[in-house]
Amino acid sequence: MSSWQKLRALSRSDWGVLFECVWVIPAVEFNIRWRSPKSWLPAVSDSAPPPASPASSAAADRVAHLVDAVYRRLPFEPTCLTRSLALYRLLRARGIPCQLRIGLRKNQAALEGHAWTESGRTPLDADGFEVMLSF
Repeated sequence: MSSWQKLRALSRSDWGVLFECVWVIPAVEFNIRWRSPKSWLPAVSDSAPPPASPASSAAADRVAHLVDAVYRRLPFEPTCLTRSLALYRLLRARGIPCQLRIGLRKNQAALEGHAWTESGRTPLDADGFEVMLSF
C-alpha cells in the first residue's frame, strides 16, 4: 500500500493523533533539551494504572504506531525517553490508562537506562529492565 493510500485509510481519530503529534513531539524535544526535568516529568507514582480494557490496549498500540510514524518523518531522532514522554502525553490526553517507566539493567560492566510506556500491564518495550521510577 502506498503512503497516499495509507493516509486516505486513516480514521478521524488517527488524524487527531497525527496532528497532535506534530506539536507534542517538538514540545517534548524542546523541553528535554532546554528545561529542568521538574518541569516536564509527571509526578512520581507507585500505584499501578487501572486495568486496560482490550479496546484501550488496542487504542494504545495504535497511538504508539502513529507516534513512531510521525517520528520517522520529523527531523528528530527519538530516544526512548522522548518517545515515551510523547506517547504518555498522548495516551493520557485520550483517557487511556498508562504509566511512564524508567528502569535500569546491568549489562556486563555497564549500567544501562531505558524509558518506556505501559498501558495496563502491557509494557511496550521493557526489554528486561528493572523499574526504578514510575510516573
